[in-house]
Amino acid sequence: MTEVLDSWPRTREVCSALIVLNEVDSTNSYLMDNTELSEYSAAISLNQKGGRGRWGREWVNRPGEGIAISMVAPAPQGDLLEDLTLVPLVVGASVVSAINSMSAKPVTMKWPNDILFDDKKLGGILCEVRRDSKIVVGIGLNLVFQGARPSERAVSLSDFVPVDAVALDDLMSETVRLLIGNLTVPGAKQRELIADALETIGKRVRVRGKDGVEWTGVAMGIEVSGALRIRSDDGKEIAVLSSEVDHLYQ
Repeated sequence: MTEVLDSWPRTREVCSALIVLNEVDSTNSYLMDNTELSEYSAAISLNQKGGRGRWGREWVNRPGEGIAISMVAPAPQGDLLEDLTLVPLVVGASVVSAINSMSAKPVTMKWPNDILFDDKKLGGILCEVRRDSKIVVGIGLNLVFQGARPSERAVSLSDFVPVDAVALDDLMSETVRLLIGNLTVPGAKQRELIADALETIGKRVRVRGKDGVEWTGVAMGIEVSGALRIRSDDGKEIAVLSSEVDHLYQ
């Protein structure tokens, strides 16, 4: 699969720089460490050995099975300053829109950072603040599974769209183009974009905090900060920012 990164002319047009890494611990870490790389510089790899998600969890793909792309975004402005929970939602909405532009089968998002296809996990988002206050936006997507799937709830792009060089260049260039625009539109417009992509709203969900306490309810909407507003089973409305939220499929 390494040949799919050879050129990528359309993605290079929308990025200020595109660094292709044959092997990397983490594309996010690469951009966090290389602060000389300017806004809209991107790093990409098909062999990310130390990928991670929320709460420090591993994001594991065998070489060639997944694609990782990270980009330097401007320091947050306006509503984005309220809480960085909104940023991965804006990123996720951009990824969902880009994939859906090339697929007849809809991709959606689970709050706050999972990309879903057919209720299965296609990818994830990780956003981090660099020491110069710029945001490193990380996107990981499953491309194609060469053996057993990492879990029964995992799905890959190759299950429903092409994964050749041209298709991936189109997908990533559209993702970056949308992301650049969506990070700068007013907060009300961002929340509209998120609502269009987010499957979580209206779902019964299970919430698990870092303390391990679990409870259930119905997801009602998104706050200005990006927090998920949930009506618990005992009737309370709670804004969740840093908990794990799972859809309950019944």
